[in-house]
Amino acid sequence: MNNQIKDSTQELEYIERRLKLANEAVELIHEFEEIVSEIGISIMREVSINEEKLTIKAIYPNDNDLELELYEVATVYRSIIDGCGPCGGIFEEEIDFRIDDIEEDYKK
Repeated sequence: MNNQIKDSTQELEYIERRLKLANEAVELIHEFEEIVSEIGISIMREVSINEEKLTIKAIYPNDNDLELELYEVATVYRSIIDGCGPCGGIFEEEIDFRIDDIEEDYKK
């Protein structure tokens, strides 16, 4: 009986830690989205937590529904920010486009 209680307690602690991490991830995503929206970029919207599966739910810019494990959220944002292989990320590219637009407007 003692082992069952110990296992249940450990499982509950695991779920609580995952839920805390999921909440932190959602907060960070909202902060990031707020910042990048100022330059016209949106990566994920309607971000929330699926508490049954302890995953992050969101809508991608192409209107596809996403349901990501916590580790996958970091991978998505890393590829958007840093790119993949020799290609720069979408984020960096968008900033370069905005800088070009500002420079062109300034030259006029």
